[in-house]
Amino acid sequence: MEDAINSILAQTHELWELILIDDGSTDASLAIAKRFEEADHRIRVIADGINKKLPARLNQLIEEANYDYIARMDADDLIHPDRLAIQLSFLEKNPNYDLVSTGVVSIDNFNKVYGCRHVDQIYTEFKEIAAAYPIVHAAVLAKRVGMNEINIMKIIQGLKITICGVELSQIKI
Repeated sequence: MEDAINSILAQTHELWELILIDDGSTDASLAIAKRFEEADHRIRVIADGINKKLPARLNQLIEEANYDYIARMDADDLIHPDRLAIQLSFLEKNPNYDLVSTGVVSIDNFNKVYGCRHVDQIYTEFKEIAAAYPIVHAAVLAKRVGMNEINIMKIIQGLKITICGVELSQIKI
Protein backbone atom coordinates (compact mmCIF):
# COMPACT_ATOMS: atom_id res chain seq x y z
CA MET A 1 0.00 0.00 0.00
CA GLU A 2 2.88 2.37 0.68
CA ASP A 3 4.06 2.03 -2.93
CA ALA A 4 0.54 2.78 -4.18
CA ILE A 5 0.30 5.95 -2.10
CA ASN A 6 3.81 7.00 -3.09
CA SER A 7 2.86 6.63 -6.76
CA ILE A 8 0.03 9.10 -6.14
CA LEU A 9 2.34 11.50 -4.34
CA ALA A 10 4.60 11.40 -7.43
CA GLN A 11 1.86 12.60 -9.81
CA THR A 12 2.75 15.53 -12.07
CA HIS A 13 -0.84 16.76 -11.65
CA GLU A 14 -0.88 17.84 -8.00
CA LEU A 15 -4.48 19.02 -7.44
CA TRP A 16 -6.00 15.89 -5.96
CA GLU A 17 -7.34 14.42 -2.75
CA LEU A 18 -6.79 10.81 -1.76
CA ILE A 19 -9.59 9.16 0.18
CA LEU A 20 -8.61 5.88 1.81
CA ILE A 21 -11.46 3.88 3.31
CA ASP A 22 -10.58 1.10 5.69
CA ASP A 23 -13.08 -1.68 4.99
CA GLY A 24 -12.59 -3.50 8.29
CA SER A 25 -8.91 -4.36 7.93
CA THR A 26 -7.19 -6.49 10.54
CA ASP A 27 -3.61 -5.88 9.42
CA ALA A 28 -1.37 -2.79 9.65
CA SER A 29 -2.87 -1.04 6.62
CA LEU A 30 -4.98 1.41 8.65
CA ALA A 31 -1.92 2.56 10.62
CA ILE A 32 0.02 3.01 7.38
CA ALA A 33 -2.83 5.02 5.84
CA LYS A 34 -3.05 7.26 8.93
CA ARG A 35 0.68 7.91 8.81
CA PHE A 36 0.34 9.23 5.25
CA GLU A 37 -2.73 11.25 6.26
CA GLU A 38 -0.70 13.01 8.96
CA ALA A 39 2.07 13.82 6.47
CA ASP A 40 -0.04 15.22 3.59
CA HIS A 41 -3.19 17.35 3.87
CA ARG A 42 -4.51 15.93 0.57
CA ILE A 43 -4.92 12.48 2.12
CA ARG A 44 -8.01 11.57 4.14
CA VAL A 45 -8.63 8.27 5.94
CA ILE A 46 -12.11 7.03 6.80
CA ALA A 47 -12.43 4.08 9.17
CA ASP A 48 -15.55 2.68 10.82
CA GLY A 49 -14.33 -0.86 11.53
CA ILE A 50 -17.03 -2.42 9.33
CA ASN A 51 -16.52 -4.57 6.22
CA LYS A 52 -19.19 -3.23 3.84
CA LYS A 53 -17.60 -4.60 0.63
CA LEU A 54 -16.51 -2.81 -2.54
CA PRO A 55 -19.82 -1.56 -4.03
CA ALA A 56 -20.89 0.18 -0.82
CA ARG A 57 -17.44 1.69 -0.34
CA LEU A 58 -17.25 3.00 -3.91
CA ASN A 59 -20.60 4.73 -3.46
CA GLN A 60 -19.35 6.16 -0.17
CA LEU A 61 -16.22 7.47 -1.88
CA ILE A 62 -18.28 9.28 -4.51
CA GLU A 63 -20.33 10.91 -1.75
CA GLU A 64 -17.21 11.88 0.21
CA ALA A 65 -15.36 13.33 -2.80
CA ASN A 66 -14.84 17.08 -2.94
CA TYR A 67 -13.76 17.35 -6.57
CA ASP A 68 -15.24 16.99 -10.06
CA TYR A 69 -13.35 13.89 -11.15
CA ILE A 70 -12.98 10.47 -9.58
CA ALA A 71 -9.85 8.40 -10.25
CA ARG A 72 -10.08 4.77 -9.30
CA MET A 73 -7.29 2.55 -8.05
CA ASP A 74 -6.69 -0.13 -5.46
CA ALA A 75 -4.21 -0.29 -2.63
CA ASP A 76 -1.98 -2.72 -4.50
CA ASP A 77 -1.81 -0.63 -7.71
CA LEU A 78 0.99 1.62 -8.90
CA ILE A 79 0.26 4.45 -11.31
CA HIS A 80 2.48 6.20 -13.82
CA PRO A 81 3.50 9.73 -12.69
CA ASP A 82 1.58 11.27 -15.62
CA ARG A 83 -1.58 9.14 -15.36
CA LEU A 84 -3.81 11.83 -13.84
CA ALA A 85 -2.47 14.60 -16.09
CA ILE A 86 -2.94 12.56 -19.27
CA GLN A 87 -6.40 11.25 -18.40
CA LEU A 88 -7.60 14.66 -17.22
CA SER A 89 -6.29 16.30 -20.38
CA PHE A 90 -8.23 13.80 -22.50
CA LEU A 91 -11.50 14.44 -20.65
CA GLU A 92 -11.03 18.22 -20.77
CA LYS A 93 -10.35 18.15 -24.53
CA ASN A 94 -13.19 15.68 -25.21
CA PRO A 95 -16.27 16.90 -23.34
CA ASN A 96 -18.51 14.23 -24.88
CA TYR A 97 -16.68 11.58 -22.86
CA ASP A 98 -17.43 11.03 -19.18
CA LEU A 99 -14.90 8.28 -18.47
CA VAL A 100 -11.45 7.18 -19.58
CA SER A 101 -9.45 4.10 -18.65
CA THR A 102 -5.99 2.83 -19.51
CA GLY A 103 -4.25 -0.39 -20.22
CA VAL A 104 -2.28 -1.95 -17.41
CA VAL A 105 0.99 -3.72 -16.91
CA SER A 106 0.72 -6.47 -14.32
CA ILE A 107 3.64 -6.94 -11.94
CA ASP A 108 4.32 -9.39 -9.15
CA ASN A 109 5.35 -8.64 -5.57
CA PHE A 110 8.92 -8.08 -6.76
CA ASN A 111 7.85 -5.59 -9.50
CA LYS A 112 8.60 -8.12 -12.25
CA VAL A 113 6.31 -7.70 -15.28
CA TYR A 114 4.20 -10.76 -16.00
CA GLY A 115 1.42 -9.44 -18.23
CA CYS A 116 -0.20 -6.55 -20.05
CA ARG A 117 -3.80 -5.60 -20.89
CA HIS A 118 -4.53 -2.90 -23.41
CA VAL A 119 -7.32 -1.59 -25.60
CA ASP A 120 -6.81 -1.13 -29.32
CA GLN A 121 -9.90 0.98 -30.03
CA ILE A 122 -12.15 3.59 -28.41
CA TYR A 123 -15.55 2.29 -27.33
CA THR A 124 -18.38 4.80 -27.71
CA GLU A 125 -21.52 2.74 -28.33
CA PHE A 126 -23.21 1.36 -25.24
CA LYS A 127 -26.82 1.07 -26.42
CA GLU A 128 -26.78 -2.66 -25.73
CA ILE A 129 -25.10 -4.30 -22.78
CA ALA A 130 -22.14 -6.46 -23.73
CA ALA A 131 -20.83 -9.44 -21.78
CA ALA A 132 -17.56 -7.60 -21.12
CA TYR A 133 -15.84 -4.32 -21.80
CA PRO A 134 -12.08 -3.70 -21.95
CA ILE A 135 -12.25 -1.15 -19.15
CA VAL A 136 -9.82 -1.72 -16.31
CA HIS A 137 -11.77 -0.62 -13.24
CA ALA A 138 -8.69 0.34 -11.24
CA ALA A 139 -7.45 2.63 -14.05
CA VAL A 140 -10.63 4.72 -14.52
CA LEU A 141 -10.88 8.50 -14.36
CA ALA A 142 -14.48 9.71 -14.63
CA LYS A 143 -16.43 12.90 -14.31
CA ARG A 144 -18.15 12.80 -10.97
CA VAL A 145 -21.50 13.72 -12.51
CA GLY A 146 -21.16 10.81 -14.92
CA MET A 147 -20.84 8.43 -11.97
CA ASN A 148 -24.11 9.67 -10.45
CA GLU A 149 -26.20 10.26 -13.56
CA ILE A 150 -26.38 8.18 -16.74
CA ASN A 151 -25.81 9.76 -20.18
CA ILE A 152 -24.95 13.20 -18.82
CA MET A 153 -22.80 15.25 -21.16
CA LYS A 154 -21.45 18.20 -19.22
CA ILE A 155 -18.22 20.11 -19.52
CA ILE A 156 -16.62 20.10 -16.10
CA GLN A 157 -14.57 23.20 -15.36
CA GLY A 158 -12.75 21.96 -12.24
CA LEU A 159 -9.32 20.44 -12.51
CA LYS A 160 -9.17 18.76 -9.14
CA ILE A 161 -9.31 15.00 -8.77
CA THR A 162 -10.39 12.68 -6.00
CA ILE A 163 -8.44 9.44 -5.98
CA CYS A 164 -10.42 6.60 -4.49
CA GLY A 165 -8.50 4.04 -2.50
CA VAL A 166 -10.51 1.18 -1.05
CA GLU A 167 -10.36 -2.36 0.25
CA LEU A 168 -7.53 -1.90 2.70
CA SER A 169 -8.66 -5.12 4.31
CA GLN A 170 -7.37 -7.09 1.33
CA ILE A 171 -3.79 -5.91 1.59
CA LYS A 172 -1.26 -8.26 3.12
CA ILE A 173 1.78 -6.53 4.57
